[in-house]
Amino acid sequence: MNDHSFRKSWYTAVKHLARHEILNDASTPEQIATIPRSNISRWKYEHDDKYSFCEINNIIKEEIQLIKRINQSSRIKKINESYFKLCDTFHEIVSNLKGVKSLIKDSKELVVNTIDAVKNCIQINDALKIFNISRTTFENYKSIVIHKCNASYLKWCTKRFSNQLLPTEVETIQEYMNDDNYKYWSKASIYLKAIRDEKLKCCISTFYKYCQLLGFKNRPRKRKSDDYMPVRTSKPNQLSCADVTIFKTKDHVKHYIHFLIDHFSKYIIGYKICKSPSSSAIKELLHNACKIHKPDKLQFLTAMAEVKM
Repeated sequence: MNDHSFRKSWYTAVKHLARHEILNDASTPEQIATIPRSNISRWKYEHDDKYSFCEINNIIKEEIQLIKRINQSSRIKKINESYFKLCDTFHEIVSNLKGVKSLIKDSKELVVNTIDAVKNCIQINDALKIFNISRTTFENYKSIVIHKCNASYLKWCTKRFSNQLLPTEVETIQEYMNDDNYKYWSKASIYLKAIRDEKLKCCISTFYKYCQLLGFKNRPRKRKSDDYMPVRTSKPNQLSCADVTIFKTKDHVKHYIHFLIDHFSKYIIGYKICKSPSSSAIKELLHNACKIHKPDKLQFLTAMAEVKM
């Protein structure tokens, strides 16, 4: 079988670069050496309108000329490379931190004003890469910042964000959350209190959302000490918990309820009500429990609480 030689095709952009004599700026000498000189000579005398949408090549030419002018100054080139390196490093660091997106969201007005100020020099999509937010998110921020509405407590446009609480309802949430009487209540309890008082009419997810918007964050949980060693049991009758609860009735008489509870199953082994705290009552409960369950070893804990009625 005879060998067939195939005609090699060249990318149209290469022809355009050769026609405008900027091929050396966009290609390496090794790449140019693979192109026959006759091809380069023929491309130089071709008309621009030979190819459809040839106007796109003018944009490429302008970009290459700009890059060429910037690279002519080694100082400008180093400065730009340094700025890009700083931006990439900063973005790599903050991308792993928690709460960065929330911080950017809280500073949406500053982000919008900054990007608008530099949009004549830096394209908006390129500027958004630094903040790692999408164009849709930016337009949403811009709408909130520019189109402020006095009918909304948060100054959001009521036409764009129609499902908003009334300013009076938002003020009610603030009032309940700032009340010292509910200082140690959970958000769910405060929400149910406002609903029961008929001061608020919204779902609990909306209540949580507005608490976050108003800056009412969850209280940090206390971390348990490394030395904390809770009591553990693996079977019933290993450990008994003795508890004395004070219960006050409507006639203001205190009743002391003595409990004996199994630590493993939380089962109430026995109880006794007395007019005063009584160690003999606990002793009697332990005696009865040992007689019934017959544990190998007697161990118990005590606690006291007060309940008012």
